[in-house]
Amino acid sequence: MDSKIHTCHVEEFIDSYLPNGHTDTVDTVLDTLKKQRVLVARGRSVARRASSSARKPPYTHVFKGLKTLFRSSSAKPERIIESFQTIGNAVRKGLGKITGATVNGFEVQAMGSTGDACITPNRDGEISPPDVVVPVRVTGRRTDRAEEDENKDLRYISHVNRIMNEDARRKFAYGITFEHDCFSIWFMHRSRVAKSLPLKINQHPDTLVRLLVALFLAREEQLGYDPLVTRLPDGSYVYEVPPEGERQSSVYYRTIALLSEYRSPELTGRRARIWRVKQVVSSTDPRRVPGTSDRVLKDVSVPEETTTEVEIQRQLFHDIRALSQDPNWRNRDILSAFDPATIDSIAEALQNDRFTEYFSCIVDCYVESLPLAPPSSPPRKRRCFFVYEHVCTTLYDIPTLGEATDIIRQSLTALRLMFCAGWVHRDVSPGNILAVRSTPESPWQVKMTDFEFAMKFTHSGNASASQVIGTPPFMACEIRTSTYILRELCDDRVDMDSVLPDQPQPQGPVVFNYQHDLESLWWIFLWLTTARLKQTRSQEFGSELFTSDMEMSTSAVREHLFRKCIIDDRLLRKAIPSAVEPFIVAIENLRRDLYRAYAARNHDDKVYDIQTYSFITGPAFESFFDDANRFRARWESMELMVETLPQGPYPSSELSAPAHLRLQPTPPEDTSQKKRKLGDAGEEGFAPKRRRTQQGGAPVARRPITRSMTRTTGPVTRSQTRRLGRKE
Repeated sequence: MDSKIHTCHVEEFIDSYLPNGHTDTVDTVLDTLKKQRVLVARGRSVARRASSSARKPPYTHVFKGLKTLFRSSSAKPERIIESFQTIGNAVRKGLGKITGATVNGFEVQAMGSTGDACITPNRDGEISPPDVVVPVRVTGRRTDRAEEDENKDLRYISHVNRIMNEDARRKFAYGITFEHDCFSIWFMHRSRVAKSLPLKINQHPDTLVRLLVALFLAREEQLGYDPLVTRLPDGSYVYEVPPEGERQSSVYYRTIALLSEYRSPELTGRRARIWRVKQVVSSTDPRRVPGTSDRVLKDVSVPEETTTEVEIQRQLFHDIRALSQDPNWRNRDILSAFDPATIDSIAEALQNDRFTEYFSCIVDCYVESLPLAPPSSPPRKRRCFFVYEHVCTTLYDIPTLGEATDIIRQSLTALRLMFCAGWVHRDVSPGNILAVRSTPESPWQVKMTDFEFAMKFTHSGNASASQVIGTPPFMACEIRTSTYILRELCDDRVDMDSVLPDQPQPQGPVVFNYQHDLESLWWIFLWLTTARLKQTRSQEFGSELFTSDMEMSTSAVREHLFRKCIIDDRLLRKAIPSAVEPFIVAIENLRRDLYRAYAARNHDDKVYDIQTYSFITGPAFESFFDDANRFRARWESMELMVETLPQGPYPSSELSAPAHLRLQPTPPEDTSQKKRKLGDAGEEGFAPKRRRTQQGGAPVARRPITRSMTRTTGPVTRSQTRRLGRKE
């Protein structure tokens, strides 16, 4: 359910939300409507008592077409829409006669016979969601049943949410609903929803005229369209990224393909779009800038108080640079158990900012600035554009176990760099481990991404770390269960004359630490060798284990598996092919190291003792890779399931784009309704869906919605919507 709908009197609504300053114009239009007898003097048959939602007496005139319409108990929705369309046309005509009035190109259009209409620039042909400027709906008479009335409102909000989701330009939308002989005005924003109390149309027609004048004279920006996003005739968008930092001019990016998207079923919920883009000259000249390669643009809204991803990345890079300038960095506690060769690999990454090669770097960004608001106002959201340097491939799309293992080994270097600088990632998952290569024959280069939840690991900085954060299938057991892993109690009998044995453990809630990021890598290895192998039995085993389910029963099963010897699991032994057995043994040895490190640290209450993380961060993982690589020839060519074709960073021609990705379907707004097929009659008055042709005839593939690219904020991750191991 959406956050609470703020209701207010219509005058308060108009003053707070509508574009104002048209008082003289409204009076002129009212006079014109009277002369044209669109407005006629009210007769005795029309009640003169003011409606309870208004703070002024009834207007002297009434709409001629509505004077008798509401005498019946239920006016037909089509009649109400037809009358509203007539009124809208009359207001537009009246505005056109006023010198100096700049009337926009929008008008009222009916949308089939469903009781829906809209204010739209589309005067001919089918109306699609991006054509809808102001959605209008006849919802029916209010009842005495609050729940039924609330459901009507929620269905309308869901209708508007769909419209806004279909158009990347939208920041907010106005709306109009007719409830028999009353109407309400809506303001629907990603941060809040406001609605005026129902107002009787025949009591206050001047208010409806005032509303239409405001809408017909408003600029697109005033009607909820972001001026930084332009929609082109072919349906693509051009994003303008304003000057920022040392960049003195705007840069423009035109969308090529929608890589992933999260659409919340709630208007005020989380939302993000991830585009493959090319840099163009401007929004009016959308030609590619010569010599530029495709990039990735994330369009996301985050709560006003949230630290943005670009701010976190910049602070992280600042701290890693400070690490490189510390002459004694090799003596840090996190490296105390490392061998010289591993430390040298970190030193190589620290030279000349080479560490940035391990991360998906943001090269351009825009963060919306919001005006000051009173403390009592609802939480607000800022729209952000983040442009990433490379078009990468996620771990979901790496074709062989050998390639995936090499990429994860590089990701371990990225994590070690973060740990040395005092940071934890807090959401290590296949969607956040990206890779890129210059040609299909080149080796992969890891690009760790998604630092929205990354934070410093300090006593004072982890107050919120006890929140359940991460991608459920790869989340550390302690984080999933909010319980520390302790040593197993001894099997000896307890002396009846002694006190109950005390199990030492850390005090307070579970704190996210370095080992939790490392345990996520362990789960990814197990996922690769079960759920992702192109083997039916292994997939069946993995599909039961790697789900987005956060139920305690699932967490208990995972913790039980993590605590015991996995090579003794009969189901697992039957599921894996013989070629992968040595890899599974290496995974088991790493599990034992992880478990022993947890138990020892927690027994001694040394969660904040950095030195206790050195062995598991260094020698334990080096031993894992050494053990696995002894038998590399047996498993490296094992094929993995992939969701899409690997993405290349190569410049795409204007006529042939790289492989496009088809989106997962958005969760249905009404689960009782079957999803309509392509070409079926449109719902809610919209045109039927049409098959989207992919530019250049590129192959189409399906993939899960990656949490790494679509999270917007908060401790509850949208990775719970990812469908792991889904077959084509």
